[in-house]
Amino acid sequence: MCLVSPKYTIHQLYLLTTSFIIPIVIISIIYGIIYYRTVRSTANFRQTLHGAKRDITLARNILILLGIFLFGGVPSVIYTIVSNTVESAPSVLFLIAITTPSMAIAIVKIMTIVLNRDIRQVFKLRWIKWFPYCKTPTNRVQSITYTNNKIINPTNIPKSQQNKTKILNTHT
Repeated sequence: MCLVSPKYTIHQLYLLTTSFIIPIVIISIIYGIIYYRTVRSTANFRQTLHGAKRDITLARNILILLGIFLFGGVPSVIYTIVSNTVESAPSVLFLIAITTPSMAIAIVKIMTIVLNRDIRQVFKLRWIKWFPYCKTPTNRVQSITYTNNKIINPTNIPKSQQNKTKILNTHT
């Protein structure tokens, strides 16, 4: 996204409308329709606990994604307003206005993976396939208990002595 010079107010307004306001309105309408249909379909089943939880999760995900989209566009709006009122806008504000849309797009992609269970499962499977050494072990590590400078380690207990406690002396 580029920013138009503050001299051309009508061009700034056009760019702001087409690149920020119209997409946010369209996204809000689409998310509103999705949420309305989901709540309405849940109402047909008389709001079970699972249905209410699903509605809350959907609303949370929609608000997170909409908030990220707003995060990407608000600095551009602030820069446009400041550059029209002040002779020269701060360069830091310009740099923030330039970088936040691309950061917001990257954050939206990451949050799509995090918030969607199906995509998250596929991503986990692919990750394990690409990096097999990152696979989490299936066996659990049991804790080591310290008592009077001696270690009780339940993982070192032989099968014949599972009901007895084996105490290992740490002093040699």
